Amino acid sequence: MADNTYQYEMAWGTDIGRIRSRNEDSLKTFPEQGLAILSDGMGGHRAGDVASQMAVDIIAENLIDSNNSITPEQLVASLEAANQSIRQKAYDEPNCQGMGATVVVASFVDEHLLIAHVGDSRLYRFFDGQLEQLTEDHTLAQQYVREGLMNQNEADRWVGRNMLVKGLGIDSHVNPDISQDDLQPESMYLLCSDGLTDALSDDVIAATLRKHGESMQNAVDRLIKLANDYGGPDNISVILARQIEA
Repeated sequence: MADNTYQYEMAWGTDIGRIRSRNEDSLKTFPEQGLAILSDGMGGHRAGDVASQMAVDIIAENLIDSNNSITPEQLVASLEAANQSIRQKAYDEPNCQGMGATVVVASFVDEHLLIAHVGDSRLYRFFDGQLEQLTEDHTLAQQYVREGLMNQNEADRWVGRNMLVKGLGIDSHVNPDISQDDLQPESMYLLCSDGLTDALSDDVIAATLRKHGESMQNAVDRLIKLANDYGGPDNISVILARQIEA
């Protein structure tokens, strides 16, 4: 991977939550390469922890080995490699049948951010005190919203709101969403599993970042604590990243 003109700071944390018996979230951060990866093993499926760890390991291996700036095509190829490996392991090992994972990848290159995601792990931009979601959940509820069958408030309250329509390991090929964001000075980016967003509203997350964002690790720790204070219904994983002066 080519050296970036800019440098990046990252902080992260993960927690089992209050309900789950194991943590099926996995993450990797590479501040020197401007790369962050977060994956959530599909809830209720066996070996979700195996799937999420495979996802971050395989995607990182494919992207870190690159000699140039990461391209959208490389992002798609890295997610497809993870998808195929997860499916093959599920086929080969009975105790892994049905496993799958979400994933969100952030690749910072100079003044741009390249995003790839599949599932309902999210990426947000926090800028000028405001929080904006840059990814769209690949859930049945969000599909119903797009089709006009539900409004967002109904989707947020629906008991099936976490049912995925896309994920690694589900189909023979994966079709991730790829997008780009132009970095603004002082912007901060949040990658998280649904254990955070199911427990905390965007308004609470934004208020926490406004109060604690000067220290990203403190903000990460505070978000995880708040999610647990609100019941910790799932594993909670958070990555915060921002561009810093070289």
